[in-house]
Amino acid sequence: MPSRTRLYQPLDPSRDSIRLLKVEPGSESDQIRCQLIHVTFASKPQYEALSYTWGPSNDLRTILVDSHRVMVRRNLYWALFNIRDKTEERLIWADAVCINQDDLDERNRQVSLMTFTFSRAQAVLVWLGYEGDDRDERASRDDRHVIMRYAPNWQLPQFFLTRNEEADWQRIYTWLSTRDYWNRVWIVQEIALARKIYCFWEHRAPGLVRAKEEWNVFVEQLEVHAGATARLPLKLSRHRSRRYGNMNQLEHLLANFADAQCAEPRDKVYGLLGLAHGSQEGSVEVDYSKSLFDLYVDLVTFHHLAKALDEPLPPNIDRSMRLVSFSQLVQQLFKGSIEDDIQDGATRHTYESLCASGKLARGLIEGVIIHLGPSYSSTISSFEATRRWKTSLDQYYHSSHDLSLLRELDDAYTTAILEMEEKDLAKICEITSTTFFEGTDANASASDTTWKHCEEISKGDPRSFGHWKGNGMVNHKTTVEKSGRAATGFDGSTLPAPTEPRRFLASNLTMGLAPPEAREGDLICRFWDCDVAAVLRLTPSEDGFQIIGRADVATGWAITEKQPITINKTDAFEVGGGVVMVVLDIPTLQKLTR
Repeated sequence: MPSRTRLYQPLDPSRDSIRLLKVEPGSESDQIRCQLIHVTFASKPQYEALSYTWGPSNDLRTILVDSHRVMVRRNLYWALFNIRDKTEERLIWADAVCINQDDLDERNRQVSLMTFTFSRAQAVLVWLGYEGDDRDERASRDDRHVIMRYAPNWQLPQFFLTRNEEADWQRIYTWLSTRDYWNRVWIVQEIALARKIYCFWEHRAPGLVRAKEEWNVFVEQLEVHAGATARLPLKLSRHRSRRYGNMNQLEHLLANFADAQCAEPRDKVYGLLGLAHGSQEGSVEVDYSKSLFDLYVDLVTFHHLAKALDEPLPPNIDRSMRLVSFSQLVQQLFKGSIEDDIQDGATRHTYESLCASGKLARGLIEGVIIHLGPSYSSTISSFEATRRWKTSLDQYYHSSHDLSLLRELDDAYTTAILEMEEKDLAKICEITSTTFFEGTDANASASDTTWKHCEEISKGDPRSFGHWKGNGMVNHKTTVEKSGRAATGFDGSTLPAPTEPRRFLASNLTMGLAPPEAREGDLICRFWDCDVAAVLRLTPSEDGFQIIGRADVATGWAITEKQPITINKTDAFEVGGGVVMVVLDIPTLQKLTR
């Protein structure tokens, strides 16, 4: 294969431009020959964009590009093989060849233009591959023409299936609906932005079927022949039909397509960025040289400045309400890789700048810790520790109704504890900003992450209030008197400092696992639409609350208020009482939501 320098001439950086692959006409026995040409969008080029999966990197085929032998992956080869016309040239955009993948600056630029590239194409051609493992052997078979031929000019095909037709089509469309193609993150924008879409593929049923269908026809056939198996392509079809609405906000896209796959983790974001309303101004830029942690910082900053998702809410309320859940979503997308970047010090930011970049978050005071029970290890191993824990419920709650609810919740949560893995327990931890980066200057000041009780007065709207309150709001005065008291045993003696998560019981029928540093009198604060719960403690100056760590809070169907806090619409969110405000710096927010 020629060097990239010989194959690629630089694109003009002063103009929005792309390369196109001019596929020369040829018969099925001819080698695939192409030319690379440069075009500007100002010239209004007429081309089609190819949407496909790259496939295995170790299975290569040869094509000729500007007389150079170029190795491409097998899936692209057979897509070009099927696209090629017998008599006319075809202008195709295919990322693997049209972008110099070895030039990071060009790659950043071209990925940023992906929205333009697909929306300006005359059509997007979706290559779904071929059935079977040995396409090369079947390509030489002479039964191809018996089953299907294309109509002139590569229009919709004419079908000639002759036996067991319905069973054959069910098999074909079930196979099509389960192709790896539908799992790709990039296809979300490729399909949503397309003016027209044509799907094409090969399948042996029983001879070799070569087919091309317009998108709407293809979707209809999937619904008829594949049914529930076609969940992913039908989801994309619905999204395409709603692409101008609020569901194309970046937060919704990241959540709705969190399971979409890509080899490059940054593409979890970059693959959706061009489709997202409100991200076009470049607040999150495509840059493959950035660490995942720095991309996380960009996304949190973007979230803070973005428009409200829930239109009735003022932006400052909507943003602060969703901050913690959004941070958790981003970290889940990167599957722990942000932690690796932090350990390696892979960031362009200084520790001081990260601590200074505070974001406002809103939480709900769920309860005050009134009793600390057995450790995680004792809970799963000791009958006596479990017996004493259950007895303690009667010590702190006296209403038969409350005790009934607590016992049911406790039974369900004990089962949840037994199913916890190491990664779940690792989240229940102390949070101190001074340990954020390995090797950080010991003299660097710790983050001043303190929590202030909400001064806003309730508007008295019971609909919004009900989404957040527990079975009784916390008495703020009592927490000042009790906060920071050391844990005591069942006989009232002071217990040694714990080293692992332990059971806690709190006011408002709240229980869970707290970090080892938790004490009676600490507050449990939950956040909207996520499982994050912070442990807060009154500062020595008693002018606010400092975050101590992260806890796990039990939820159960028996107690409606113990469900994850979710809300679709509220007319008066400033409920006062149990709502707290916090300015979270980036290091603390990342630790809290990892």
